Amino acid sequence: MEFSTRLGYINWTEYKNSFLIENSMASGCCDPHEYILYSKETGVKIANLGTAIFKNDSDKDPYVLTMSGNDEVLFTNLNDNKSCRIKIPQKKIENTLKNSDKFYAEELFENFQLKKGILSMQLKYKDSRNSKWKKEAIILNTAKSCN
Repeated sequence: MEFSTRLGYINWTEYKNSFLIENSMASGCCDPHEYILYSKETGVKIANLGTAIFKNDSDKDPYVLTMSGNDEVLFTNLNDNKSCRIKIPQKKIENTLKNSDKFYAEELFENFQLKKGILSMQLKYKDSRNSKWKKEAIILNTAKSCN
């Protein structure tokens, strides 16, 4: 199957029980793509996951992090399709986008790690236009928090 690299479905990846479609919502550069998860067995859509922050395709622990609205990060385990929501203070993201050269909330996250079920990442943010970048650690125990 051949996909466009500009608009619409541009890539897919198969996992244990599902497949993930990467969808480009705008032609051209730089807008974050969205992810849509489907059942491998039935072909039925499981969920619209949101726009891409990070995707880990390791054989052992594949997962994807997406923005779900303006104040939530969604962690989805791509082997068992379990998800967890991480609340982010909305004003922190809004203020950072207003006070920086970043256009998308997805650009504010970095340093992703998943070790023994503990997800860690950093949110970089600014309080005002002239303030220096600050970083906040975000930790999620995926074994306890995901359904």
